[in-house]
Amino acid sequence: MNLEDVTVSIEPREVSGCLDLAVQFYRMHFGQLVALASLVAVPAVVLTWLLADLTRSGLLVGLTIYFFASPVAGALVVA
Repeated sequence: MNLEDVTVSIEPREVSGCLDLAVQFYRMHFGQLVALASLVAVPAVVLTWLLADLTRSGLLVGLTIYFFASPVAGALVVA
């Protein structure tokens, strides 16, 4: 995904216009987004589940993994 090549007009949009733009974006980049999710989100969920099961402190472990995994996912989306 190269965000420098994206041209989106800046204008007030209705909810339906925002949803249409989001669907177009996902349609164009579906393969890359699935690869990104399987690279970051799936291992983070599995790690959260395993650590929460072992330590019995699910919320704390889940929030900690989210804190470290979400910047990585955001950086990969922009890159």
